[in-house]
Amino acid sequence: IGKVFLFLEEKIDIPRYDIEPDKIEAEIERLRRAFEAAKNELENLKIVNSGIMTNGECLLIDTHIMMLGDPDFQEKIDNYLIVNHINAEAAVFESIKEFIADLSLSNNTYAKERISDFRDVARRVLGKLTARCLRNLSELSEECIVVSRDILPSDAIVMDKSKVRGLVMEAGGRTSHTAIIARAFGIPAVLGVSG
Repeated sequence: IGKVFLFLEEKIDIPRYDIEPDKIEAEIERLRRAFEAAKNELENLKIVNSGIMTNGECLLIDTHIMMLGDPDFQEKIDNYLIVNHINAEAAVFESIKEFIADLSLSNNTYAKERISDFRDVARRVLGKLTARCLRNLSELSEECIVVSRDILPSDAIVMDKSKVRGLVMEAGGRTSHTAIIARAFGIPAVLGVSG
């Protein structure tokens, strides 16, 4: 029992503009720096929270670090940028939309639940490219029931679990990272609630 805390997804305005052919290399370098900064941020998160994170949370961060270091993942975004002559932000946004669309078509529940991992990694990279500080659930002022369309894995890791009395989400299922984290901390969670 608790007050509802409605956690709405923060929208990042994604600029889209054409890149001149002679500026493509510089835009790819900008993208590389954003990936590296996002990876470093996750590594620091792991160090700072090393004493309080569960094995599942550590594994989740390691998964996102591996995604950010995956050359195939980066190459797909690079190629999108090169072929379409667009800026890094738009290339990340459009490439991730394609990844998510492909995963959405899968009949495999586990694969579908990885959508939040792609959204989470993309949000982190886009935050670096747009120089935005994204809000999180680490500073809740009182005990509450967090209600959201989706709680991305990195939000679940940093949320103040002592203040979260329960979770209600539209997205997710039993094997989603948020569900696993909720179980590890004994937080009641209802997932897949439409509307």
